[in-house]
Amino acid sequence: MGRLYYAGSKTLVDVPIDDALVQQTRGAIDGARTTKERTAIPPPLVDSPKCARCSLYAICLPDEINVLRGAHRSGAIRPFGAPADDRGPVYVLEPGARADLNAEVLEVRTDAGVAASVPLIEVGSLSLFGNTHVSSQTILTLLTRDVPVFY
Repeated sequence: MGRLYYAGSKTLVDVPIDDALVQQTRGAIDGARTTKERTAIPPPLVDSPKCARCSLYAICLPDEINVLRGAHRSGAIRPFGAPADDRGPVYVLEPGARADLNAEVLEVRTDAGVAASVPLIEVGSLSLFGNTHVSSQTILTLLTRDVPVFY
């Protein structure tokens, strides 16, 4: 009989440590070692709804790989769009500055005039620091384009 803690619990539990448990534990350890020593990645999941939201989708390409392997059941490949890496952050630091839209351009205005302007297509995020402002139209436009706004 052994006493074990369950993960996240401070409660001791009496667990019978018999030959079956020892064999199961040794099997799990051997499986972990085998997985660690593998040089090839495992095949992608087949028609899994998890794949579309996975951060490794662009690397794994499960639909394309499974079509080539003949394992794709539905026959349709989910559309894939590579992320745009050319967008950059916009930082508004000047006290009293205001971020506004002028057509398809994000402008940062101060009392002296337009301090900076960036086409909306190039804005990856908008960060406002200190006593700065942004118009609600600008927030709505950025958020509908999946551009985060940070305060």
